[in-house]
Amino acid sequence: MLWIGRFNNKSSCFSTIERQRTMKTMLVLFLALAIGFAASGCNNQAEEPITDREARMVLVENRELQQQIVNLESELAAANEQLEESRQEKERLQHMVEEQIQKNVQDILSHVMDSNRELREENQQLQQEIERLKGEQSPQENNPTCSEACNHGDC
Repeated sequence: MLWIGRFNNKSSCFSTIERQRTMKTMLVLFLALAIGFAASGCNNQAEEPITDREARMVLVENRELQQQIVNLESELAAANEQLEESRQEKERLQHMVEEQIQKNVQDILSHVMDSNRELREENQQLQQEIERLKGEQSPQENNPTCSEACNHGDC
């Protein structure tokens, strides 16, 4: 039985499939050669008829080769099915990852936008506080305190 394992990349998948196809082709060629040799009497025995025993041996060998071809075809079909399942699983996982990334980006963006809004509001409040303090400070500049007046020699 052929080894059917996890495929790490596409090139190993295709090389396994190609190997299986090559084996199948070789078996078919071997079968054709065996039939050809049996039919032609390859050992310079063309004059001698094929005995019943030889015919049965060729028939048994042909059946074994045909069974090997059937087995290889079923293994190839199983490998192709596993490959398709792996592709579907990869697509499903990739879709899940993309959805999770999109969700995470949305969460982060939402958090950043909330922070920006809060910082704008705080900035606006601080600017209003600065304006208010400037408004309170302006009348004091017109009326210097006693200590300020003494420093100017007005005391």
